Amino acid sequence: MPKVFINDDEGYLAWLAANPEGFVINCEEEPSDYNRLHRASCGTIRTPDRTNWTQAGYMKVCSQDQRQLVYWARSNRHLELVSCQLCNP
Repeated sequence: MPKVFINDDEGYLAWLAANPEGFVINCEEEPSDYNRLHRASCGTIRTPDRTNWTQAGYMKVCSQDQRQLVYWARSNRHLELVSCQLCNP
């Protein structure tokens, strides 16, 4: 079951640390066309330059199983995931 993080940067960063082989959807809280699938190890979603990962209208959906995230995106957002071109999940 995917874990959803909204306004919970501490929980999100703890999940990343505990699940380095996992996967993350970066998307807006309100349904939109913006969605990116990343590896949990991708530098673009864990960069120290940021101070808000799950705030300001953005959320993260995380799972060890990429298929669960594909299903979540189709069921909850009615769209296909777009893979990050840097980490290529």
